[in-house]
Amino acid sequence: MPISQPLHAVDDIVYILASARRGFLESYKINNVIYNPEDEGWVYLINIRRSPSAGQTVGHFRDLRISGSLYFREAELIDYCMALDSAVTYHQRQVASLEAKLNARCNGGTGTNAG
Repeated sequence: MPISQPLHAVDDIVYILASARRGFLESYKINNVIYNPEDEGWVYLINIRRSPSAGQTVGHFRDLRISGSLYFREAELIDYCMALDSAVTYHQRQVASLEAKLNARCNGGTGTNAG
């Protein structure tokens, strides 16, 4: 059986599905694409480098970087539009929940406490 082409390529910008479903939109650049014969699927390597918070002043700032590599299966990564759609759905549910609480506990949304 021929190997399918990967959905994403090196240097593509992707989003993590699980994070987008929780309303977080963080983009990552793919650093490597590897075929995994055990799963018969593509695995994507993402190198992450983050600078520490601005409050840290110990040592040389450029030496205080946090880095690591993460591997993701193809189904775990999505494009920008899918990430936005997932995040919007999450936030719509959150707003609906807050409105229900407001209506239930604050005199129908008037802002005064019902109890």
